Amino acid sequence: MKELLQLGGPVTWIQAGLMFCAIILIFERLIFFQTTRLREANLLKGLGNHLRKQAYIEAIHESGEASGPVGRVLHTIMTRHQLDRIDLRGVAEDAVGLEIPKIENNLRGILTLVYLAPLSGMLGTVLGMMDVFLGVNGDGGFITQAKLAQGLFESLATTVFGLAIATGVYICYMYLSARATAMVNRLNAASISLVNIIIDSREGISSSTDTTTD
Repeated sequence: MKELLQLGGPVTWIQAGLMFCAIILIFERLIFFQTTRLREANLLKGLGNHLRKQAYIEAIHESGEASGPVGRVLHTIMTRHQLDRIDLRGVAEDAVGLEIPKIENNLRGILTLVYLAPLSGMLGTVLGMMDVFLGVNGDGGFITQAKLAQGLFESLATTVFGLAIATGVYICYMYLSARATAMVNRLNAASISLVNIIIDSREGISSSTDTTTD
């Protein structure tokens, strides 16, 4: 690694900086997904039990104590439980939408590094080839095969390094992007489920009241 950095010239040090930034961003996202547990099933079950008893204050309190994206989304819906189905669905969509930037944070930065790494490699290759041809002019138009091979190796080292970085970072990006998409889908599903539970609990109370009146 050290030899590659020395042979590739200053551009490889720039690429090393890009790789370092990518590692930091990737680890930040990995830690986020590892520590952010939705556990929406248990929370929805608890809220459903409260709602069937029309215990809205207890349901709001329980959703407010839940941490993470699912807690914030479901708590936002519960605080507006008196709305009708259409408006409540709108509240759910807005709540999930506010969580998406937090879930997808730094993914765009990782993808940017995927594009920058091979471009920096091409830049290093072009600069290296220019150095080779400048060396030919400086030697009166003559260059040994050893110097030519060394110059080509130095110019191509940045391309290899850039492609290697881009490949590894892109694989990580695809994995993290899939994790983010799955989390957003689960939030949408949880929000829709809570809206249905709220509306069903109202309809259940309404129907039982009508039966008692008759």
